[in-house]
Amino acid sequence: LDTAFSVIAEYPSLKVNLDIKETAHLENIPPLAEKYALTDRIFYTGIFEKDVPAVKEKTPEVKYYLNYNLPPSFLQTALFNAYLCRKIKNLGAAGLNANYRFASLRLCRAVRREGLELSVWTVNKTEDMPRVLSLRPHNITSRIPSQIIKIIKNKEQ
Repeated sequence: LDTAFSVIAEYPSLKVNLDIKETAHLENIPPLAEKYALTDRIFYTGIFEKDVPAVKEKTPEVKYYLNYNLPPSFLQTALFNAYLCRKIKNLGAAGLNANYRFASLRLCRAVRREGLELSVWTVNKTEDMPRVLSLRPHNITSRIPSQIIKIIKNKEQ
């Protein structure tokens, strides 16, 4: 992480998504982030409700998105969306981290209306990227980010 942060520090506009799979060593992240002046440029995904106490205790200064296993879009009613937004806010998360397949426009609008952000994972199929980009998430996890960038640049032209 030290090596990665040293490289990232050279790119001032770059933000870093740390996809946390377990919380046992979270306390090691803030000192490194501070060393490279990255504290305001890092955020966590992979944080489920059970992980929130550890995140708040060990790294309260790091923004995080709550992972939530969404139902299919046809089950995402206004009531469900309101419940989920309340849960995200009550847990102190910056927003929702969701599987891109279940991120619906209705849910995205509800999240934004509540002042929350949306992160989606893991978009690796080129044919799925335009739909995901149309949702305008704050963060997209992908193993082929160059393809997402290419689609964005083509739209801008």
